[in-house]
Amino acid sequence: MFKFSSQYQVCESLLDGTPTFWPETQSYIAAQISWLQEVEGDRIALCFDDTYEFLVALLATLAVGKTPVLLPNNLLGTLRDLSAEYQQVLTDDAGLVSACGGALLQPSAGDSTWQMPELTPEQTLVLFTSGSTGLPKCIIKPLAHIHAEVSDLTEVFAEVAQDTVAAASVSHQHLYGLLFKVFWSLYDQRPFLRQQIRFPEALPDGKRLIFITSPALLSRMDDVDLPNVNVSAVFSSGGPLSYDAAVSSHNILSHYPFEVFGSTETGGIALRQQRNGNQWWTPLPQVRVQADADQRILLMSPYCGADTWQQGDDLIELNQIGQFMLKGRVDRIIKLEEKRISITQVERLIGEAVNGLPLKVIDIDVSGRKQLGVVIAGNESTLPMKTSAIRALLADHVERIAVPRRWRFVDELPINAQGKVAYDQLRALFEEVTA
Repeated sequence: MFKFSSQYQVCESLLDGTPTFWPETQSYIAAQISWLQEVEGDRIALCFDDTYEFLVALLATLAVGKTPVLLPNNLLGTLRDLSAEYQQVLTDDAGLVSACGGALLQPSAGDSTWQMPELTPEQTLVLFTSGSTGLPKCIIKPLAHIHAEVSDLTEVFAEVAQDTVAAASVSHQHLYGLLFKVFWSLYDQRPFLRQQIRFPEALPDGKRLIFITSPALLSRMDDVDLPNVNVSAVFSSGGPLSYDAAVSSHNILSHYPFEVFGSTETGGIALRQQRNGNQWWTPLPQVRVQADADQRILLMSPYCGADTWQQGDDLIELNQIGQFMLKGRVDRIIKLEEKRISITQVERLIGEAVNGLPLKVIDIDVSGRKQLGVVIAGNESTLPMKTSAIRALLADHVERIAVPRRWRFVDELPINAQGKVAYDQLRALFEEVTA
């Protein structure tokens, strides 16, 4: 599935520009093999900040026939919460080694005789995505699906990606970063920067880059000055990108971002560039999109192994040439005390009462019982009405159990590197709740 030549430059350091080539990488992978073969269990959690170290661990795990597990983040609490999903942890964080019994990679033994075996389409990775209420949901992703998508990326973006270095502000532990920074780079034998770009000023001068980023970063670039950065293409995924942010990207990086619409479950679905407002989405080459009678998206795609129509949760409007507009999502439904509650409806009603302030409604655990909590980006003293009045308003529209009792106020909603709301940080705001 992936072929590697001895001339292939795998990566380089953002810190000092040091390049690393395939022969050195293969020797480093070889040093992990005998140890990994002795590890009990088939699932290995990979918790790495350095993308090169992550790649070595990923390929070594696959080479011995085990399954890499990519957790939502490298936080100790997440490892403990999802401990049933893996038997061993590989990491570049010495703190995790002592805290959870993880292991660092073995030093390279300089073995030049070992050869990386051919990866097979049936091998799988384990990833996680947020369910409707933000709880991690396990997704099994065969390499066949990944290979199908990155081969299409090569076809679609052959011109802009040629002779570039991949730089990413998003994590390689989520599908978007994994595909665009790691596997697409492997497929095209394109080097990547091993460190994550934490802010746009960290982009290196003098290199032709493809920049793999998110709406969270692109929306904060108004006052950034990058006169010497040479970007060939900008990619954005993980959430909606405003037209203003697309224009700002063009002004600063000389490119309108290629926005990628998709999910961990489906892989990529469609692309667009917002050269104008209200741009239609165009399905990727092998992806077929339709809408059912209720305007819910129907999808057939090799990126998720769907050879029959699969129904999604997005509402779309199709045009005559197969492009579509996103029209929102089907209500997020949860059960509280056996009653079906629409979180979307509760969020909408509160949003109307607070004049559109950014907010999220989540389910929280209070002494073993589920309740709803609200996090609002704003100051409680400046709300148009008191929270007690909002709750009274809600009581006229939803079941009593759906009226949130716990409210938190923050300067802004926490966003992760993928541009999505960081639900784990929202939940942490309610951890002291016991009754």
